[in-house]
Amino acid sequence: GELALVEVGPGASLGALARSHPDCQQAQWPLIVATLPGAADRREASASLAEAVGRLWLTGVPVDFPSLHEFPVVVTGDQRDAVQPWRPGRVPLPTYPFERQEYWLEAEAGGAGRSSAEPDLNDPAAVLTQLPLLPETEWINLPVWRQTAASRVTFDSRRWLVLTDTGQADAITEALRPLLTAAGAELILARPGEEYAVTDEGFQLRPGSFEDATAALRELTGSDRLPERVLHLWTLDAPGTAGEFDGARTNAALQRGLHSVVALARAAGDLGLPDWTLNIVTSGSAQVLPDDTVHPDRATAIGPVRLIPVEYPRVRTRLIDIDPVNTVPRALLAELSAEPADQVVAVRAGRRWVPGYEVLDVPEALPPAVTVRKGGSYLVTGGLGGIGLAMAERLARDYQAKLVLLGRTPVPPREAWTRILAADTTTAEVRRRLDGLQRLELAGAEVITVAGDVSKPADVRRAVEAAEERFGALHGVLHCAGVPAVGLMQFKTAADIAKVLSPKVAGTLALAEVLAERDGVDFLALFSSTTSVTGGGAGQVDYCAANAYLDAFAESDPLPRTPVVSIDWGEWTWNGWTSGLDNYDEGSRAFFEEYRRTFGVSFDDGWQTLQRVLASGESHVVISTQSFPVIVEMSRRSSIASHQATVKKARDALGKHPRPELSTAFVAPQSESEQAIAAVWAEALGLEQIGVHDNFFELGGNSLIGMEIIAEVRKALELAYLPPHLLYEAPTVAALAVAAASGTQDQEDETEQRSAAQDQTRSRIEQRRNTLRSRRVS
Repeated sequence: GELALVEVGPGASLGALARSHPDCQQAQWPLIVATLPGAADRREASASLAEAVGRLWLTGVPVDFPSLHEFPVVVTGDQRDAVQPWRPGRVPLPTYPFERQEYWLEAEAGGAGRSSAEPDLNDPAAVLTQLPLLPETEWINLPVWRQTAASRVTFDSRRWLVLTDTGQADAITEALRPLLTAAGAELILARPGEEYAVTDEGFQLRPGSFEDATAALRELTGSDRLPERVLHLWTLDAPGTAGEFDGARTNAALQRGLHSVVALARAAGDLGLPDWTLNIVTSGSAQVLPDDTVHPDRATAIGPVRLIPVEYPRVRTRLIDIDPVNTVPRALLAELSAEPADQVVAVRAGRRWVPGYEVLDVPEALPPAVTVRKGGSYLVTGGLGGIGLAMAERLARDYQAKLVLLGRTPVPPREAWTRILAADTTTAEVRRRLDGLQRLELAGAEVITVAGDVSKPADVRRAVEAAEERFGALHGVLHCAGVPAVGLMQFKTAADIAKVLSPKVAGTLALAEVLAERDGVDFLALFSSTTSVTGGGAGQVDYCAANAYLDAFAESDPLPRTPVVSIDWGEWTWNGWTSGLDNYDEGSRAFFEEYRRTFGVSFDDGWQTLQRVLASGESHVVISTQSFPVIVEMSRRSSIASHQATVKKARDALGKHPRPELSTAFVAPQSESEQAIAAVWAEALGLEQIGVHDNFFELGGNSLIGMEIIAEVRKALELAYLPPHLLYEAPTVAALAVAAASGTQDQEDETEQRSAAQDQTRSRIEQRRNTLRSRRVS
């Protein structure tokens, strides 16, 4: 509501987090007030505190001014370090009247799904709104693989950074070496290890370490050897997890794969690495041919492959899945030499394959492969979530099913429901859950709720045993548990990614482990998402990876006595995942919410589609209410850059508008750095002028715009290093100018120290070489 939040402590990072919360509307941002300057902000603490009091007063917070005026503060300048009372004085006011102006983007004529014109694939909004709504019989798509011609060999990149290891990875590296040498290219190697080190062949890096990836790229920056191509081979010889339910081994594989690639992308983005290409070569990430062995953990590399080009448009990515053999296919070398024409490629028996999608016809005349039993018992994970509870209601309504609902949040005692629902303080989420349970109760359903974490085998075993004890058996499982992804890659930590992966990766492993102990159930349905194919947009790298894991897991035939199917659902009409749109501007959020209402899958349609999927007997399908191949093609062209270009086009049509009404007085930029930064901000935000103390986020900025702004500021100030997250720590022109200057000096000092350490390392390496040479001679 009208609650004002005061951040007590240096900087405004906690306030930035509060602004990013899905329940915090943009109109509430002025109610979030910082009290002290951050490390990069050179303002006096007393000035910052005075501004905070003023902001609070503007929001309607009562201020005890007599007490404030007696508050002791440190006065600097001519009376440096003198302690005096805080006396009121004159302050600058704007020279223009306080007039509110509104600027609206006019909506184009027509409506969603009404145009029959061929959509422009470079315009996501046109694609999403102009593609017609398909009949329900055409919603199910089957992934297929098609053979294509081999790529043309052109080794024209000057420097390659290869993340290699013993085994097949080194075999590929050595096969590349003569080809690169002949083309005049340099080969820099990076091997996994327990600590960071510079070696005679390149580097030793800790898998998944952002710090190590940053240090290595800084070293290459300092020696003017930045790579144009990066080849990731670390998952080729990682311990396999096919057919195993070993969480520790899976986590180790994820460190070498998903986490290492994300760390590398973040480091390259922070350092402003120019155009570069990332190739990830792995094996068993998907079932291309019927006899392929699938390693689900390796499929998580799809996440960064899909999302790195979205969030870092200067990067081109490709995943190449090869035969699990020790030979190096010629087709692989050809693919590595060529520009990435396709994001996902498979090489089998020397042939090149690419994925596609075709509408699946499920003949009603044939007996269904799997059916739901009348009166059967079913476990629903995420059973109190929106989709899980909806599926449970339809199981009870249409099949009088007995239900076990597994969720993380405990359900209050039955006798307390009426009191809780009657209370004004009950949240909408609690009310939704209890309302759903009451509907199940009124329908006469037998329901057990189990509070537990689906990623823990003990909790899953407890839920399964509850079904067996109460209902005599368990007949099927709907794995609906999931956590939405929030935040761009530049801000994600390994813990953030693990939180999103947990219910779908560890949760699936836990379910498989418990079900493998039994004679099997009728089916295990994994609720995946089309995000695993389209990427889902900025901020979804971990959610895309998690769902790609589900798809590969279903294809790996993990439970011989239980049919397993992964269903990539498109948008549901249920609006419970809008937090994934937090990075977008208000207009974009509204567009996607309206799109969901128009083209989303309703609970009833979803239930009918689920039954048709089970009847098909397929292990992996995609649900889309519009032509899915067109949506996939559009998603490949969508990025932060294209999103900003669309916004900029609309802003250019309106022209720049005056600086909005702010509580901060306008102070013109003075130094060259401040003027350059202000010019970048004004261009990106469509404003006529920017004051040095104006807050980026109060001006309407967000993290999507912020990435491009930092890139332009880095270019304007000719800086080698300026991380995007700095905008949250220094959100004003003045603070950012100081932080940029400070960072440059810190980097110079660090470079000198690192150079001295590297000279010592090179000296030791040369001594070892001389020793080895002398031994050979003797």
